[in-house]
Amino acid sequence: MSVVEEQPAPAWDLRDLAVIAGLYLPALVLGTLVWLWAPSKVVRLVAAQLTAWAVWLFAAGALLRMRCGLGLLEAARAKLPVARLGLWTALGPVMAGVFLAAAWLMDMPRIETPMRDLLAEPGGFWLLAFAGSTAGPWCEEIAFRGLVQPVLAARLGTALGIAATSLPFALMHGPEYAWSWRHLALLVAVSASFGVVRAASGSTLASAAAHAGYNTTQFVLLYLAGEAV
Repeated sequence: MSVVEEQPAPAWDLRDLAVIAGLYLPALVLGTLVWLWAPSKVVRLVAAQLTAWAVWLFAAGALLRMRCGLGLLEAARAKLPVARLGLWTALGPVMAGVFLAAAWLMDMPRIETPMRDLLAEPGGFWLLAFAGSTAGPWCEEIAFRGLVQPVLAARLGTALGIAATSLPFALMHGPEYAWSWRHLALLVAVSASFGVVRAASGSTLASAAAHAGYNTTQFVLLYLAGEAV
């Protein structure tokens, strides 16, 4: 039997998904306006994105409750026995090692990116590391693996659903890496690995834990490389 099994069709559909996705832009505009006063670019960006995620998740949860009678965490299957949470979190550093090796084999160029500019700001590394290892992975996984992947997997099959979910995930991060095709290709693969975790475990919390472990490892490596300011 395959480790990745077909998942049951969700109670929401592509139309609901389109409405939910459309809510993110106004949420981001609101978050940006609220934090215009912030003292630095990195604080404005991180605070605006976290505010946007909070507003968007609240709105998505309200829509799901109204349309499907499900709470957001219930719909996204964000439940997992605590005893197994450490196992999926520990998978993150393993994945980071695998993709670091893949980046080396791809001869990944060192390029100047907006992310490096943010890391270079005073306190930027620590703020990005905190957000990128905590709230960021959980919000992204609820959105992509919790809400998008189930719909696409129900229509296309698990494998194609995972692949189709990974493309917009990578594109969302494109500006951070100056749209380098090598970086985007690797992000598609990284995203697909989170999708496999979600499908294999049946829990978005598992993929969020692996994502958090992966990101934390990346920031630890950046710190060891002297990128912390």
